[in-house]
This record gives sequence, structure tokens and C-alpha cells, in this order.
Amino acid sequence: GNNTVLYKAKNLYGEGYDVVLVVNGSNVTVSEHPAWYHDEYGDVYVTGEGTISGKEMTLTLTHFIPGVGGWDAATEVLTLP
Repeated sequence: GNNTVLYKAKNLYGEGYDVVLVVNGSNVTVSEHPAWYHDEYGDVYVTGEGTISGKEMTLTLTHFIPGVGGWDAATEVLTLP
């Protein structure tokens, strides 16, 4: 059986930007996609991975601007409703 579940965190970092989290077993993946808008550089992307235990996701995410650079990876914890 396939136990992959998709979650969409609506407006997680910016209005109109949803972050899609793919859960497969205890692993969580965030594929590279726009997550928020920077006034000077435009769309800022997010990518990363982590784990889920119960309703709590612990993720290591990197925010970056394609062709420009990014911020250091950071650990973020998201709790499902």
C-alpha cells in the first residue's frame, strides 16, 4: 500500500503562497517551490525534509532565491491541526 499523504500549509510564509508537504511513513519532503515574496528579489523558494511524529513535523528547510542565493538551513516545527 501507498501511505503517502500530501498536506498544504496555506499562506505559511506569505499570503497566496502555499507550502506542500509530502509525508511518506515518518518522512516529510518539501519539494522546491515558491513560498513567499521578497520586495527586492521576487519569489523566494523553500525546499527541505524532515520527519513526522504524531501531529508534529520537524523540518530542516532552506529558503532561497534562484540564481541569487539563500539563507542558512533552519529547523522548523509545524504542528498539524
